[in-house]
Amino acid sequence: MIKIAEFFNSKRGITLLMGALCVIALGGLSLTSAINAGSKDKDHSTDPNQILYNAEQLLKYKTHFIGDASNVSNLLAKLPLSDYQRGLSLATESKPYGVTVNYDLSNADKLNMQQLDTILHNNALIMFALIENVDNITFNINNATETHSGYQYSRTEAEKGLNYDLWAQSKDIKLFKTFLNNLTFRLYIYPEKYTPAMSSTPGIRISAEYYSSVGNVRYFAKQGVLLTWSNVTGEVAKGVKTIEVPDGSPVYWSPINEQGQIYEGQNDTVTVSILDHQGNKLDERQITIRYDGVGFYTVDPAPGIVIGVQTQRNSKAQSSGQ
Repeated sequence: MIKIAEFFNSKRGITLLMGALCVIALGGLSLTSAINAGSKDKDHSTDPNQILYNAEQLLKYKTHFIGDASNVSNLLAKLPLSDYQRGLSLATESKPYGVTVNYDLSNADKLNMQQLDTILHNNALIMFALIENVDNITFNINNATETHSGYQYSRTEAEKGLNYDLWAQSKDIKLFKTFLNNLTFRLYIYPEKYTPAMSSTPGIRISAEYYSSVGNVRYFAKQGVLLTWSNVTGEVAKGVKTIEVPDGSPVYWSPINEQGQIYEGQNDTVTVSILDHQGNKLDERQITIRYDGVGFYTVDPAPGIVIGVQTQRNSKAQSSGQ
């Protein structure tokens, strides 16, 4: 057996030690670099738990015009689902300019519909950010149970929901990285304006969508209260300041406090925390809810917040931004 002192004094021992330290360092780096990690050739994955976007690689295919089929094809090759692409067509003769991409997912058994919605939605937003004059994007999907179901996305509707110019998000590498990061954690807000007089909803609906598998989502309201609402029974849970729900379950913010009184004249902040399966916090965001003085409440637009739709998971074939 080699003694410890002899091991560290030997060249081979030093080499092995340095190699082990490098592996540990690189392993830590890969866990903390969600946007720019990935191999040189594969900067994506069909598994949402491993979806990675390489900002530098994607920016290489930024263009003002949709007419370059080779450039569009190369861009798609850097996005998730590229292995399943089976055709591409461009509409370039007159506005609205469009892209249609065909995918065959017959063998992609890891994907469920929720994951597919998120991947295609993000692919469309990235293409809008990198191709200035593309107006519409259609993804046709062929799988084991359904043939060519169209997922259609509109730049106009996407920018309306996001409340910012998508092309401007690729202005520089720093801004583009922030944009890609916001794709991994989105908050869907509905409706655009809320008043307690509404009978269609008990409050402002907030739904979180995270890029990877998570445990629960925790919500905390500083001024108002949070509640849940069953669409089946119609039962509305009593409002509380803090609530924790399973991933994919929405909550509702209400200005009616625990005593049944409506507070007015103050803005509210709702903190949304993403938790892993052990209850540890993975990510966190805040939304600001404003009172307009005449009975209506609205959420401030911000990156990563989509206003006016309920959730991407329930809006498969609707216009982008939803």
